[in-house]
Formats: sequence, structure tokens, C-alpha cells
Amino acid sequence: MNPERYFANHFIEDLLIKTEFVKKVLAELISIGDEILYGQIVDTNSQWMSVELDKIGVKVIRKTTVGDLEEEILTALAEAEKRADVILLTGGLGPTSDDLTKPCLVKYFNCELKIHAEALVEVTEFFKSRGRELTELNRLQAALPTACEKITNPVGTAPGMYFDRGNKVFMSMPGVPHEMKKMMTDHVLPRLKSKYTLPVIHHKIIRTIGLGESFLAEKINDWEKSLPDHIKLAYLPSLGEVKLRLTGFGDSLEKLQNETSTWIEKLYSYIGPNIYGFGDEPIEVVIGNTLRKRNSRWLLPKVVRVVFYRI
Repeated sequence: MNPERYFANHFIEDLLIKTEFVKKVLAELISIGDEILYGQIVDTNSQWMSVELDKIGVKVIRKTTVGDLEEEILTALAEAEKRADVILLTGGLGPTSDDLTKPCLVKYFNCELKIHAEALVEVTEFFKSRGRELTELNRLQAALPTACEKITNPVGTAPGMYFDRGNKVFMSMPGVPHEMKKMMTDHVLPRLKSKYTLPVIHHKIIRTIGLGESFLAEKINDWEKSLPDHIKLAYLPSLGEVKLRLTGFGDSLEKLQNETSTWIEKLYSYIGPNIYGFGDEPIEVVIGNTLRKRNSRWLLPKVVRVVFYRI
């Protein structure tokens, strides 16, 4: 074979493999329950799930909250399937008439709702171990869509439901936070890592002071435009400061860390005097640490004024 053609063919093949490797896996989170929409409880589930998904390289692109209405739930499922690879649902798995997640999943996947023998044994043992009788209403917790794979709930009565449709994954979990976290940790996250070739997602927070968001954006406009496509910039303004978040996608954490460090070094030529730190440390902590290193006490009134200004 012609050496040039051989090189070109293998180069292209390698490029395609690498491109596939770093392809983003997108997730959508659907929270179900009127109580969330009424503001009676705060949806802490989606925040925790987003953090854990980000750690393994899954990008959450949307969070949706719907009430206990069949039409709304079915619409949310259909729209999420168009946008995302992974659709994770929480809530609506109880045995009462207002818990509609299972009936909606039955309709969405065009299957039946039947008592699952293993799930019935598990829910029976759950109540027996607590000295309680299994009522007919509780027995319904073991009714599952025939299209799903049951996911055991070792800390509650509502099993999880896993649906695999081609390259799409649906997972329905209880809305009770500790039950959802157990399923996510033991089942969902390992399955996603096994099913998909996940990219690395790396975040770096740059903390700035002394410039408002719009002025800051103008000063670093040229730097921002020169960022590569796989590194994104976000502005996170708050009282007294603006944080800049760099998010990189790739196949190597070390490479992304080196790249972001290089771009931060370039950023210093634009706003060096305004960068005071990185990550989670606020300015009062940074100043305090600096003073301790220098054994300086005379600047304490200035530090107090900075802290007072931020409050």
C-alpha cells in the first residue's frame, strides 16, 4: 500500500476513534411531584445527581420538574428522549393514587404493570423485619412495568426501574433522597460507566475582584474568543466578586489540567491584578493566609473592611 495512503487511513481512523471517545454523553433529570412545584419541599436530588454525574463525565443539559399529571410526565419523557442519552427520574413511585410515575412509564414503553415476584419478596421482608404487616396498598409497590429491569431498593420499599432502549437509558428512582443516592451510587453510576465511553470533564474556578461582570467581559474578550472549542468559559457573578469557570472536555484529565493552566497564565496579562485566587477560597481567607505567611498584623483593619464590604 502507498505509505501516504496508509498514514492517511490510520490517521483518520485514529481521529474517529478519539472523536468517539470524547463524545459528550448528555443527561436530563426529571423531578416529579406537585409538592416541588408548590414550593413545599426543595429539590435537592437534582443538585446532588448533577455533581455525581459530572464526576464521571456525564453532562447534565436540563432539569425538568413536573407535577402529578399524566400528560405532563409523558411529555417530559418524550422531550427528554429527543435531547439526552440518559434520562433520570425521581419521585412518584409510592402506592397511592397521586403517584403516577409507574403508570406513565407503562404507557410510554407500551407494556404492562405486573407484580414482580422478587420485588414482592423484598417488600414483604422489608415490612416483616420491622414487625409490620404487608397491606394490599404496600403490595402494589412490587408492581413494575414489564419492560423494565428491577433495581433493588435496600433502604426503602419502592424498587428502581431501569429501561435500556438502544443507546438511551431511562432510570426511575424514589424521590426520598437517601434511597435515590443509594441507587445512584450502587447501580446508576456504575452502569453508565460500563455502557458509555465517557469523556473527562474538568472545571477550574478563577476568582476575581475589582471588576464588574460587564467590565470584566470587555477586558478579556480577546482571550475568551481564543479559547479552543473544548474549553468553555462561564461568568459567575456574586456580591463583591466575579468567578470565572473554565470547563474542559477531553479524554485525559492531566491534559485538560495542563491546558487550563496554560490559558490561565495567558489570562494574567489581561486581568492579573484582579485575580486573587482559585477554587472555593473567598478573598478574606486568601488575605488571612497571606498575612499569616508574612506574619503581618497591621493590615487587619483593611481585611475587616473587605469582609464587611462582602457581607
